[in-house]
Amino acid sequence: YDLIKVSPSLTPAQREQIETSIAESANYVFMFPEWGPHNRAMLRAYALLRAARAMPQHPDAPRWEKLSRVLVTDSWGKWEEEDAQIYHPVWLISLLRYAEALGDSSFYRFPTVRYYFDYFTHLLDPSGMIPDFGDARWHANWSWYVAILERAATEYNRAEYRWAAHRIFNAMKPGEGDAV
Repeated sequence: YDLIKVSPSLTPAQREQIETSIAESANYVFMFPEWGPHNRAMLRAYALLRAARAMPQHPDAPRWEKLSRVLVTDSWGKWEEEDAQIYHPVWLISLLRYAEALGDSSFYRFPTVRYYFDYFTHLLDPSGMIPDFGDARWHANWSWYVAILERAATEYNRAEYRWAAHRIFNAMKPGEGDAV
């Protein structure tokens, strides 16, 4: 919404409809916030932050930002508790986007953050993907791993992260390997 809210192609009625939907979605999170260092809590934290930033004049914006900051504390620079390959990138990409929305590059200085990029790089199997474990589906979320590793390669200037991202992409792109 931040990218389009000033567009002259939006009518006042459309803007109101979008803002009502955002506000109702953000306020719903208070009914079931999901605590802990895992993907669902981080998705909620990021969504609340973006809602507060998109509509800073909304009466609930301070509340949204406050809960966002509470929810992110379980994950910011800490270990996650995900037990399945499919959820790792959801959790981490939400954190990366959160740090980007804050404009806080200090996030990348946490050893735990760097650990996850190394972990994903070293987990690659001979097929070019991270093996599934937990309640995962093999080859699921591969594009998120590519995005995460490319971002890490840029942030840390590390060729092995770019290599891992390209390896996953080349193994999973349509018409190649076992891509689903």
